[in-house]
Amino acid sequence: MDDAECDASSTAVLRGIAGPTMTEERSFCLTVVLAGADEAAVLSVVAMLHRRAVPLDELTMTRPCAGRRVVTAMIATTPARAHLVAMSLRSLVDVVSVELCQR
Repeated sequence: MDDAECDASSTAVLRGIAGPTMTEERSFCLTVVLAGADEAAVLSVVAMLHRRAVPLDELTMTRPCAGRRVVTAMIATTPARAHLVAMSLRSLVDVVSVELCQR
């Protein structure tokens, strides 16, 4: 076996024992804190999730408290897509913070 075959063989073995890939769907909890208590901010979050075609398992919203509203979405998607959605939500005007946790 020459060096090229050895490298290809060891790469294949490493791929076989590697952990979950970035293409496997997982469950995530996405928490978005919004500035203000108006419904327009909530609708912009929902619109962003729709534009990104995120499959929602659950979506909850808290009542305004101390000038903030929290939207929590349970989603099932790949890690790469979940991070892309979180970055997209961070770019919205009324978003104070976005937290992404794997369930």
